[in-house]
Amino acid sequence: MTNESSSAIQTATDAIEAASSSVRTAIEKGREPDMPLGIVSALTREAPLPALMIAFLLGLMVARR
Repeated sequence: MTNESSSAIQTATDAIEAASSSVRTAIEKGREPDMPLGIVSALTREAPLPALMIAFLLGLMVARR
């Protein structure tokens, strides 16, 4: 490999690492108790299976519109 390709690979690797770190941080913040992902995960743990199936089907109907 040449120095240019090694440099390009290193730049791409650094960019991917920064992006994944940013996404990981956003997900962790979103899972805090009063944040949207935290609320959804708590509801999912507590909801009975038929309620989840209905929510899934409603989501499919809305997504297809």
